Amino acid sequence: MTIDRRGLGVLAPADYGRLKAVIQMTAIQAKGIRIGQPASINTRQGIISGKVINVGLDDSDGVIPVDISLEGDLPQGAIAGMNVDGFIEVDRLDDVLYLQRPEFGREGGVSSLFKLEEDGATASRVLVKFGKAGVTVVEILEGLNVGDKVIISDMSGYAGVNTIRLN
Repeated sequence: MTIDRRGLGVLAPADYGRLKAVIQMTAIQAKGIRIGQPASINTRQGIISGKVINVGLDDSDGVIPVDISLEGDLPQGAIAGMNVDGFIEVDRLDDVLYLQRPEFGREGGVSSLFKLEEDGATASRVLVKFGKAGVTVVEILEGLNVGDKVIISDMSGYAGVNTIRLN
C-alpha cells in the first residue's frame, strides 16, 4: 500500500535547463514530505516520474511549495506554466489490509461501514478503525478481514440503521 499526498501545481523552469513541478501543499499535507521521496506528475497529457528536490517554508497562507524534479521524458506540449497534479509517496506499507478510501475514511479515525453478508442480499453496519491513509486508500486496523466486501459510498442517509437489504 502506498501512502501518498496530492497537490496542485505548475511546471516551472529548473536551474539545470529542464522543467520541474512546483506543487502547492497545505502544512498538513506536507507533513512527512522529505527530499528524495518518489513522486509522479500528471500533466493530463501523460504521467512523469520524479523526486522531491525541495520542500519550501510555510507562507502566511499555510501553503508550502514542494519542488519535484522530472526524471522521465516530458509529454509533447509540456511547457512552463502548465497546470499539473502531483502525487508524492511518503510511505509504503507491505502486508497490510487496506481498501479504497471511503468518504469518511480519515487517517487514525473510526467509522462505520456496511459489510455485505455471505448471502449477498444484506449488509450490516460494522465499526472500522483506520490506520495510515493515502489519497485513494486507507489501512484497516480493526473491524474487517481479508475478503470482506463493504460499501464505501456515502451511507449517511442510513444513520441509525444497522442492517440494509440490497436489491
